[in-house]
Amino acid sequence: MEFETKNVVIGGEVRYVIVEKNTGKLLDDAQSYGYKTAQGAHKAGWYKFQGGRKKISSDKIAAKKFWKEHQDVKKEFVLSLEYGVKDLALGYTTIEEIVSDLEKHFNVVIPKSAVKYLVD
Repeated sequence: MEFETKNVVIGGEVRYVIVEKNTGKLLDDAQSYGYKTAQGAHKAGWYKFQGGRKKISSDKIAAKKFWKEHQDVKKEFVLSLEYGVKDLALGYTTIEEIVSDLEKHFNVVIPKSAVKYLVD
């Protein structure tokens, strides 16, 4: 289903709703409050009407499976994040560099969904 966001005035404030692209039919208005930003409305539309819920669910399942099968990598990754938090904050290293180092050390490819699962 194709959708678009449309700005409306609700309670004197500009808000955004999700409408069907071809017909203009209202699909979602955030329980009559409207979304604060067009980006928020678009993200909600993707999640609700374009398979976002299924994609997020399948990514989460894959990430859990990966970490269950690679407990040693998970342990090192978490420790690297905890001990490297200052370096990450100061920009001396990145999560991508930590992942790359772990991949080389353990000879494994860490899926982005698995990294996102632990970091977010």
